[in-house]
Amino acid sequence: MYDTLIVISIRHLDQDWLHDIYLLQLHSISRYILTKNITTSSFIPNLYVHDVGAVSTLAVTGILVYIGSFSIGMGAIPWVVMSEIFPVNIKGQAGSIATIVNWFGAWLCSYTFNFLMSWSSYVAVVPETKGKSLEQLQAAINA
Repeated sequence: MYDTLIVISIRHLDQDWLHDIYLLQLHSISRYILTKNITTSSFIPNLYVHDVGAVSTLAVTGILVYIGSFSIGMGAIPWVVMSEIFPVNIKGQAGSIATIVNWFGAWLCSYTFNFLMSWSSYVAVVPETKGKSLEQLQAAINA
């Protein structure tokens, strides 16, 4: 799916659709974030009471829309722009350096993801206990 959409996207990028494709991709990613928030909220107990039968389908559909929209926009656009901005005599070396920086950034995000998620969930989920009584803490947890 990813490769097919990148090929389709690259064919249309030469037709001056770059700005429109990028905006479409950003719109699709914002819809994915909304879908992710809806599906995530169904797993938090006592937050919403509704039928969660379609949550798995909604989650998989959201991920597929995200992958498709990423491959149309941010998956293909940087490579096309990179091929247009570098002069011919350094295009190979500059493309190699840009690819190494891109892959290093992807590795860094993958390597630090678990740490960042545990840190952010600690900040968001663990209540402040300094100067509070046991009753206040239980009320905050049960609210």
